[in-house]
Amino acid sequence: MDKSFEILVIVYDLLGKKVTTFSTEKGAGEHLLRSDFNLKSGNYIISILKDNVELKSEKLIITN
Repeated sequence: MDKSFEILVIVYDLLGKKVTTFSTEKGAGEHLLRSDFNLKSGNYIISILKDNVELKSEKLIITN
């Protein structure tokens, strides 16, 4: 049986304030996560964590 992991996606503004969070549970493998964060135009940092361990952080630019 595959173990599932908690995947947490956190979006921060450039001042480090948490803007929104998305959480789901997934098994091993590649997955596409879709969510409407409903963000205003601007620059953000998106951080992806697996079981509370950061996997990746990237700059996110939203243009409306």
